[in-house]
Amino acid sequence: GLRLRSTAAEPKVTRDIGYSVVDELERLEALPWYRSLPLRLSGVFSDSNRQAAAASDMYMHCVAQASDDQFFAPAAGGLEDRYYRRFQTKGLHCWLCYARLLQEPKELSHTIRTDMMEKLWEQVTLDLSEGIDEKEGMDFVTLSKHLKDLQHGWHGFARTMDEALASDDPRAELADALL
Repeated sequence: GLRLRSTAAEPKVTRDIGYSVVDELERLEALPWYRSLPLRLSGVFSDSNRQAAAASDMYMHCVAQASDDQFFAPAAGGLEDRYYRRFQTKGLHCWLCYARLLQEPKELSHTIRTDMMEKLWEQVTLDLSEGIDEKEGMDFVTLSKHLKDLQHGWHGFARTMDEALASDDPRAELADALL
């Protein structure tokens, strides 16, 4: 497919995520027919797989943006550097992408939106079960309780942001919701 690329350098916006699933999918599709045929026959290049690849890349971009040290720099009035604040920052970046994708046709964005948010929650589950910052991980019951609390708080925040975006003065309402 055709990919548009920006010609202007955007050092703060464009961050290297390392490995791009979309790029790998395109590389595989460009293989000679006899090498790519099994992949084509098994549906690797389907629209839903392309959207899933885009969701993976978008999630990784959100993580890269949310990991910017400036968000947590005390000298700049940054957030407290702890797991919950880092989760909120990642979640906000994912929500921004999610809200933007709602403007696209559902058939072009549904899988991207749902997969991207699912990756956020899968990572939270891994973080809590394996341990954060080399601390011991949580057992299933404790993990379930913390995950439920995080999801409850997150969905309330997302609803507030959605309502602010739909208001008569979204800029002011978003500012109130974030501050």
